[in-house]
Amino acid sequence: TDVFTTIILQVIITIFLVSSQRGQNIRLLYIYLLVIFFDFSYEYFLYVTFNNNLDIVESYASSFRLLKGPLIYLFIRKNTDKEISIRLQNLLFLPFAIGLIVNIIVLVSLFVDLPFQEPIKRGYKFFFSTFYPVYWICYLFLSLFTIQFRGKRPLSESLKYIRVLVVFLLVTVIAIYLIYFNGWLSSYT
Repeated sequence: TDVFTTIILQVIITIFLVSSQRGQNIRLLYIYLLVIFFDFSYEYFLYVTFNNNLDIVESYASSFRLLKGPLIYLFIRKNTDKEISIRLQNLLFLPFAIGLIVNIIVLVSLFVDLPFQEPIKRGYKFFFSTFYPVYWICYLFLSLFTIQFRGKRPLSESLKYIRVLVVFLLVTVIAIYLIYFNGWLSSYT
């Protein structure tokens, strides 16, 4: 299922980040690990609360997923010594802020009947099943582009690991998205 695939990808990302990071920019690594923890905690909470129902977990994904792309991109920017303005950083985290607010509304609507809950739930499911993979793929392409066009500086050891990771993630996410999209299309024929 999507949940288990996500868990495997998270573990691989964490292993690569831990193995490639030796003393520099460790703050972003800790933030990334914290995001993974909150993402899994949220999904585990839904799983346990709704009687081990994976459909609920897959339908109402955690908004913390929206932090992973910006964090990987910022991690790469810091390792390529490219400055990034506070304004752009805030812009990168805006989707998470909006997603968190909607996520809280959706979570509350799972327990309490709200008059406007159905359109919000449908929109939330649609976003995470359709647009989130594209969002994630765009950040991976942007990260790869940043690594490849880093200027005249030689590629550091940590960036070599990160480049392999980003390419692996890109291929994996595109494959999963195509399989999902193909299954979705075939359900209508």
